[in-house]
Amino acid sequence: MPLITLKAQIHADPQTEAILKDAMFCATKVYNGLLWHLRKEHKETGRVDISRKNLNRILKELPRAKGYYSMSVQLTRDEVREAYKSFFALKRKGLTQHEAPRFRRKNYLSPLKYVQSGFGVDGDRVTLSLGTNREDGVRQVSFRISHRPDVKYERVRELSIIYDKDSGRIEARLVVEVKARENKGTGRAAVDLGENILMAAAFDDGVVMLYSGKLIKAVRRYWQKVRANLKQNSRRWKQIARREKKQVEHLMHMATSHFIAECVQRGVKEIAIGDLNGIRESIDYGDQLNQRLHA
Repeated sequence: MPLITLKAQIHADPQTEAILKDAMFCATKVYNGLLWHLRKEHKETGRVDISRKNLNRILKELPRAKGYYSMSVQLTRDEVREAYKSFFALKRKGLTQHEAPRFRRKNYLSPLKYVQSGFGVDGDRVTLSLGTNREDGVRQVSFRISHRPDVKYERVRELSIIYDKDSGRIEARLVVEVKARENKGTGRAAVDLGENILMAAAFDDGVVMLYSGKLIKAVRRYWQKVRANLKQNSRRWKQIARREKKQVEHLMHMATSHFIAECVQRGVKEIAIGDLNGIRESIDYGDQLNQRLHA
């Protein structure tokens, strides 16, 4: 069954919201605590052991690991493992000068992730488990959510509580199972992806549509010039990077939404996408953006 991710607003009283933020803060402390111990091990032994067995041993020494659901703690542990795997890959390619993955900011609200267990969704009401060992004795919280009304789903597979920097609020992300709509079309379309021409789409009725990529290219180059005058990875630098990402994603969403609408209108059943090899190698946005593009 197909999966989609729903963005949902959280409607909670101040006390419940404070508890959620505290649990998210605990996840940050656990993430940073694991990194600190791994850095210490590397300094003492010259090696890093990111096995689940070793990380589970470290978790027992972290008091904040009792501040949220145990399976969510395990997912935080896996985030650390993935961070180190990505770091090792960058290190091998010479793309980073750092000695280890970076700590999260002290006031950062890390995502609370739930997969398959620890949560319940009944209509617009969500209940989350926080474990049985919190110092304040709170074992679960409940709150209401709202999302786009046109989506009907069968089951919630995953749920995350995240802090949205743009809105300044905590929100929910639900990965849900939906019924696939029957496609009764018989048509075909071919798509070629590129840089100056973002998409060249040809339909079997002879119609060809070109979607320009020049605006996306201009947006990226503009923000690249802005960031060039800022300290890399500073707060302002990251704000600019988020703004750029948001604008690029909006432009790409507009293009792909229009293309999909045309496919539906023309009864397209199959879409063939051209070979993507060589596209990334042909695009040059400078060292910083190239690193992100090829990541």
